[in-house]
Amino acid sequence: MVTLGVTESTSSIILSVAYVTFSLFPILSRFVATRFGRKRTIIVGLMVFATLLAVVFFTPTAPAIAGLLAVGGVAWSPVNVNSLPMMVDASPSETSLGTYTGLW
Repeated sequence: MVTLGVTESTSSIILSVAYVTFSLFPILSRFVATRFGRKRTIIVGLMVFATLLAVVFFTPTAPAIAGLLAVGGVAWSPVNVNSLPMMVDASPSETSLGTYTGLW
C-alpha cells in the first residue's frame, strides 16, 4: 500500500481543493464555451483532466498533488457545466428530451 504519510484530515483537505476550484469556475466555463464552442471546451477539459490525473498518480508529495488537483477542478468545471446543455441541444425533439437528459 502506498501512502503519502499525511493524516486523514490532511488527505481530505487535499481532495477538497479540487471541489473548491471546481465550484469557483462554472461561470467562466460558460463564457469559454460560448466563445470556443461546447464540444471543444469539453474535449479540452477532459484532456487536461486526464493528463493531470496521470501526473498525480506519479507525484509523491502532498502539496504538489493539492496543486494539481486544484487545476483538475478547474479542468473538470467546463466538462460538467457544458454537458447538460450539449445534451439538450442534441435532443431531436421535445418528446425525447427526457430520455437524453436521463442518459446524461
